[in-house]
Formats: sequence, structure tokens, C-alpha cells
Amino acid sequence: MFTGNLFQCLPQTVIIPIQNGIGHVEKIAGVFGAEHVLGGVSLIMGDVAEPGIVQHHLAPDTLEFSEINVGHSSRCDRIEEVLAVSGFKATVCPNIVERLWWKLAAYSGVGVFCVVQGHKGVLWATPETKTLYRQAIAEAVTISQAMDIPLADSVPDKYIAKLDTVPSQWKPSMWVALE
Repeated sequence: MFTGNLFQCLPQTVIIPIQNGIGHVEKIAGVFGAEHVLGGVSLIMGDVAEPGIVQHHLAPDTLEFSEINVGHSSRCDRIEEVLAVSGFKATVCPNIVERLWWKLAAYSGVGVFCVVQGHKGVLWATPETKTLYRQAIAEAVTISQAMDIPLADSVPDKYIAKLDTVPSQWKPSMWVALE
């Protein structure tokens, strides 16, 4: 009969959650212990084209991660080495909490795609939806700044500039998942 903690980790166990949003790192740390959890942000744009086939859309293919309150550590160096494979980049981020908020801001804008139920061309064809996209990101930036997370006021415009470079048929993964 098992009598130990079902969630007990080996001392060297590291968990890098790459779930979008805020608050999940703390919840996982509450179960497994903060010493086992790093922060992570996935910057991989793709979707499942069919079972077993992942279709890649845009660069970069990067996992950013680090210690939550420390940033860089020797443990991060070891993980970066292990994850160094062709076509994929794992990199230690100096401030992962800021990057988590940066990604939350991006996904605030992505929510507009889901509401409109359309690809980039649909959003960009209507000035009001493009404006709504920008406003959603700007609101997330304002909230981050109120939480002392220093996202720049230019973040919404940078996201718009990035999307200006993608094909009009592009859809964010969250919208693809909802479809």
C-alpha cells in the first residue's frame, strides 16, 4: 500500500509549465513545492493539421524559462543544455514573470479573434475590431503596470506591427482550438 505523498518529487525534479495566463505557477508550486517549479513561456506558433502532424506557422520556436524570483541559475543552464535540439531554442529569460504578463497581454488581444471568429484578414478589414484588439492588449499592459510588472506602453503597437507581417489567413492557436 502506498503511504507517501502522491505528489512528492525527487530532489532534482523540475517542472516548467508553459500554460498561458497568470497564477498557474503558484498553484503548481503549492502542490509540488516552489523549489521544483520554474516559469515558462512558449513562443511556438502552430496547430495540429491532422493527428500526428503539427503544422508550424511562424518563427520563433522558443521556450523561455527561468527561476521565478531569481532569474538565471546554474539549474537553468543545465536545462538549457538538455533542451538544445535542432530547430528548437530553449533560452533562459532574465525576468520570466514579466514575460508571463507579456504573453497574457498577447492573449488578451487573441481573445478578439475568438469573439469575432475570424482570421487576421477579418479583424484587420474592420477598423473597430483592430482597435478592439489593440485596446485588449493595452488593458492587460495597464493591469501589469498596476501590479508593478513593467510592460512598456508600446506593447500593443508592437503586437499590431508583428501581425501586420503575417498572412491575412493567419489565426491564433486559441482560435484554431476553438474551431
